[in-house]
Amino acid sequence: MFFYGEPGFHPDLMLRDTSGSQSHRPRKMTNMYYSYQIHDRSGIYSLLLRMGRLFQQYVVTIYCSIELDRMDYIRKKQKDIRNDYLSGLYDAINIGDQTGADVGSRTILPASFTGGPRYMYSRYLDALAICRVFGNPLFFITFTCNVKWPEIARYLRPFPHLTPSDRADIVARVFHVKVTEFVAFLKEEKSLGPYRGVLYTIEYQKRGLPHCHTLLWVYSAAADPITDHLDDYISAELPDPELIQLLTRLFLQL
Repeated sequence: MFFYGEPGFHPDLMLRDTSGSQSHRPRKMTNMYYSYQIHDRSGIYSLLLRMGRLFQQYVVTIYCSIELDRMDYIRKKQKDIRNDYLSGLYDAINIGDQTGADVGSRTILPASFTGGPRYMYSRYLDALAICRVFGNPLFFITFTCNVKWPEIARYLRPFPHLTPSDRADIVARVFHVKVTEFVAFLKEEKSLGPYRGVLYTIEYQKRGLPHCHTLLWVYSAAADPITDHLDDYISAELPDPELIQLLTRLFLQL
């Protein structure tokens, strides 16, 4: 993969000072080095991005490396996260353990650690607060990723030996843009009613394809929708080519 013998990232890797000034102190490179590696650049050939499943394995490895680095940073900053109060000794006393044989140190993850228990619980409380203010959501929408989106297909067209799963980074970036546009569409176009609030979460299907579950609150006179209103929002049939020409053209492109 690295046929020029590049050393890759290591903790002592330093940033190069291109200004030529002697007053700047040398700074160490962070794990953002990996973000630099997995971006295509005009005029620069990257074998790494064309390695198929080997690139997938590389991405998983660097994810584990970054996550381990974050955990190590948190472990060294436990005093800033009230470690004395939340230590294993405090919990052991609460449950009546007086021998101390089972007491050990614990690493407390802050609420800012993405995916951690406190992070998920904090987001859960935020969602409950929104429901308490706005009531039950009126719409539950699932927005799925399509590997045949023109942006993904256009990028992979020069590489016929690659599949969308081989470039999960491209799929994730395009999906992020689509979700942002989707939420903006719900807010600005008001196709489902005057926007009141929105909440969504991202999940991943097989082969790494993401999908978005969305809860939408709108101002509506029909707080309790009846079956007669469902056809205004849900269509489970192929579009009529004469009545919905734009949607038909988009469907044929996929």
